[in-house]
Amino acid sequence: MRFLKVRSFGSEVLRCSWDALLLMLLGLAGLALLAPLDINYRTSQYLDFALDRADYVLTRMVNTRDRWPESFSSCDAELLDKLLVRAQHSSLTNDYVYISDETGFCRAATNNDITSYDYQRTLEHPIRPGFYLTSKTTLAGELFLYLVELRPGHYVMGNTNRQTLMDIMLPSDPQRFAAHGELHYQKQSILSFGRIPSDAPMEYRYVHDKGPLSAELVLPGKQIGKSMLSWLKMLGLPWLFMSFALPMWWRRKRSLHGLYLNDIELCYQRGEIYPVYQPIVDAASGRVTGYEQLARWDHPSEGSVPPNLFVTLLERHQRLNGLTTHLLRQTLPALEPGQYLSLNLTLDQLVQQDIEQWLVPVLKERGLTPSQIVIEITEREPLAGEQTVSALLRLRDQGFRLALDDFGTGHNDLGFLGQFRPDLIKVDKIYTQSIGTGGLKATMLEAIIQMGVEARIPLVLEGVETQAQADYLRQKGVAMMQGYLFGYPSRVVNGVEGSGASHRSQRTTGQFQQI
Repeated sequence: MRFLKVRSFGSEVLRCSWDALLLMLLGLAGLALLAPLDINYRTSQYLDFALDRADYVLTRMVNTRDRWPESFSSCDAELLDKLLVRAQHSSLTNDYVYISDETGFCRAATNNDITSYDYQRTLEHPIRPGFYLTSKTTLAGELFLYLVELRPGHYVMGNTNRQTLMDIMLPSDPQRFAAHGELHYQKQSILSFGRIPSDAPMEYRYVHDKGPLSAELVLPGKQIGKSMLSWLKMLGLPWLFMSFALPMWWRRKRSLHGLYLNDIELCYQRGEIYPVYQPIVDAASGRVTGYEQLARWDHPSEGSVPPNLFVTLLERHQRLNGLTTHLLRQTLPALEPGQYLSLNLTLDQLVQQDIEQWLVPVLKERGLTPSQIVIEITEREPLAGEQTVSALLRLRDQGFRLALDDFGTGHNDLGFLGQFRPDLIKVDKIYTQSIGTGGLKATMLEAIIQMGVEARIPLVLEGVETQAQADYLRQKGVAMMQGYLFGYPSRVVNGVEGSGASHRSQRTTGQFQQI
């Protein structure tokens, strides 16, 4: 049975709600940090581009002298034609005027917006040697006037409107920032754009320099809020989804088929996880020689949870010691002289040096001695190496007996027997089920039995369910058997009570109640 039903999607979301809320708050805090960084980055890119384009425009204006290599001595048809044609072919200049002592103030069209007064005023605003720049306001809007000295006494003057300069200099409409900006050349303003509402409560000012050029952009405080809102619109729904998906994914990653470690630890307190015991009998006499302790979980709504789920999860998180002590503190079977209690432990539990600190005290608390305990070593990992053998010998010296569990199905087969001799070998039930089939596993079972008999290592055959199987194994000289033929895993009723013991009103057999 898979434990997929234990946590429905709705309950999963509910359990992750606090984590999701925390992630959403972290997301809002991230937006609060991201918005200023975003504004700063975009503003820096904006100003750098504006400075590069402003330098390009000024260079084009200065290089006007390269497009006027000729010298003119009179305002004749040739000069007027050149003034008109070159203005028509320029993407920057609307009108040209040629000025010298010989030609006077020569302009090509009557609708030319440049006047002799503009010439005199522009001379008052030098930008660099031989180059002058100013602006004026007309009914058609703001015009920018520039004057270039071609050679001593000869000048060309041009004009361009504000929108043309903004289209060339600025990467986009600065109103998207709701900002005010200015371009300066040697601290002299040459172009301003945008405006900030007069009721703006606070401002953010950004200034970039590039040689003699500088650009300044002033943003209102609410622009940060607008940036946060735009990011929220773009990332809000994905982040809301991720706020629930990430905790659910992390919980699923730490779970096993929807089963969580916290679930198991809470079930200890509620008594939902409890031990059952299956008898192990002597093959010759049929007398019970011991009991194997197994774990069961009765979920209040989902029913019986398979041990391979929760035991595997506990092993993954190295919490099997807690399960073992929890089971030992429940009601135990009353062991008669010569009987033993068989516990399933993993290699990780055995090789640790702290088994005396957690297992031995619990056994003393329950009135058990190591000689009454058989430790079944599960075959999840290979048993090899000096450290492993040394740990097993140390446990044997303390009085524990050791058994290889599920022999023939995992790592710890004949190869390990050359390094360590166990007290018992438990043969997996797949070999018992092969009896009478004539198959390969039946042949292997005979070889395992012969090996155990010749090595004088007692064998326990698991999964004995029929009398024919029991007769066959008894005839072959098997020492002990375990299976449904001799008893189902059952809870203890009239046994040794523990601090965590609990009872249920179910059918009992002797000192056990059958599950």
